[in-house]
This record gives sequence, C-alpha cells and structure tokens, in this order.
Amino acid sequence: MIRNCANGKVDNSTTEIFWDGVYKDAITGEINIPIRASWKPKWTDGGGKWVKGKILISSAGEKKWYYQNDNGLAFSSCAKGFKFK
Repeated sequence: MIRNCANGKVDNSTTEIFWDGVYKDAITGEINIPIRASWKPKWTDGGGKWVKGKILISSAGEKKWYYQNDNGLAFSSCAKGFKFK
C-alpha cells in the first residue's frame, strides 16, 4: 500500500491496527479493521507521513480499502485508490 504513494525509498514503515475498533458486522458478515499506515522517507525531516482508513473483508474474503484521512501532504487522491492483491 505505502509504495503506491511514497516517492523514493521508504524507511521505518509501520501499520497500526486499532484492535479496539475491529468488529464483524452481524448483518453483512464483513470484518471491519481500522488501520493507520505510517512511513518516513529517507530524505525528509520531521515525523513522516501517514494515511488512516479501514479495510473491510467480506464474508467471501474480498478486501476493500476505505480512505479516511491523512497528515495533509496532498496525496489523498493516491491514498483513496489503494488496492489489495
């Protein structure tokens, strides 16, 4: 996911799962997983970049990404289109 939006070499990438927000929808059977992906490109100063969203996994195992927000560095259009293989 991160490589889709990061320019150059990515260092210190992490994915945080907010376990207290994970749940299974009783009606649709979807699993909702809120995450935040963070990274710090090697050539930059500061705290790095992050994208927050959620992954929905259908009862058939299909995964979809839903963008929520980012740290405001003008790559939200890229982050909205993350795809899973």
